[in-house]
Amino acid sequence: MELLSATDAIGPAFARTRSILIGPGRTGIFLKLALVAALTQPAFFSAVFTYPLQGAQLALNNAMQHRHAVQQFSGGSGLAVAGLAIFAVIALIMLVLWVSATYLFCRFRFVLFDLVLYREGAVGVPWRKYRRQAWRYFGVLFLGMMVFLLLAAVFAGPAFLHLAHTSVVLARHGGSANPFALLGALLPIFVVLFALSLLYSIFDAIAQDFLLPPIALEDAPIEGAFGRFKNLFAAYPGQTLLYLLLRLVLGIGLSAVLMLAAAVVVGLLAVACGLLGVLLFHLLWTHGIVARAVFMAAAVVLPLLVLGVYLCAAVSVYGVIGVFKQSYALYFYAPRYLELGRRLDPPNDAPPVALEVPPPPPLPPLSSPPIW
Repeated sequence: MELLSATDAIGPAFARTRSILIGPGRTGIFLKLALVAALTQPAFFSAVFTYPLQGAQLALNNAMQHRHAVQQFSGGSGLAVAGLAIFAVIALIMLVLWVSATYLFCRFRFVLFDLVLYREGAVGVPWRKYRRQAWRYFGVLFLGMMVFLLLAAVFAGPAFLHLAHTSVVLARHGGSANPFALLGALLPIFVVLFALSLLYSIFDAIAQDFLLPPIALEDAPIEGAFGRFKNLFAAYPGQTLLYLLLRLVLGIGLSAVLMLAAAVVVGLLAVACGLLGVLLFHLLWTHGIVARAVFMAAAVVLPLLVLGVYLCAAVSVYGVIGVFKQSYALYFYAPRYLELGRRLDPPNDAPPVALEVPPPPPLPPLSSPPIW
């Protein structure tokens, strides 16, 4: 297979993305493939769960406004212990859900790798094929997450303590407090979290693009996958760094363009549904109980319609991004990894040539005696 640079691999990656998602015969399975790809993107979960988290934050702010009731609740030792027990149970459940979601996230990456490499539309086959390998890859990602959480606690923890102390001092001064002191306390937190997020995105890209293929194709151990990436970086340090930079930039640019287009579509639909709801209210609300029931049904259906379109748009956007990233990784890594290159561009990729078989001799007429 021809050796492609980090820039030369961009064009074939876009072409493969288009052929996988919107090629001939792919219209009916677009959302299925896009959903598999979207489930491998951390930003997809952020986009989907943004509104629930905002709702939880709103509920928390509402609870903090009723401090007197909270203080009364904590006044009873028995209720306080029960509250702590409930909090511990919820924290344990959230931890189990987080670990389970991380494992599914890892396993879907193997499914996406298989679908993009072989251009097949069946999800069940690769889902069953990489069960053992997914556990190994899960261990790598989970350990990486723990390391970055520890780094965040070490480097951002003192900054959070300084922010808390600054907030208390500013609260004592009231309106005469210097607002720049709070900004100065927030700036180190933003810098540390941004740097750690950037480093983790690089680690995640290396794990998906360079560690996963040897584990999937050769059932390689973790040290073998890391060793192969070490040899790759030693042989092509500039191209590997350029690839990681372009992968990040292209992902951000593609996400911005597609999300802007999706936001326009969803926004127009939301405005149209809002205007339709106002029109139905004026037409139906004062015309009896049946008309009111129709309006209330429309008031439930229209927001669900907007939500459904938003979810489909998020799946489509991050599905395209996921397939493109995986395609880009294949075209960059395959010429430098013999086994992957054989799978991506097999030597017998051309259709087989039909053999020229001579026709059988004609049968003798029925009136002739048989030939013994």
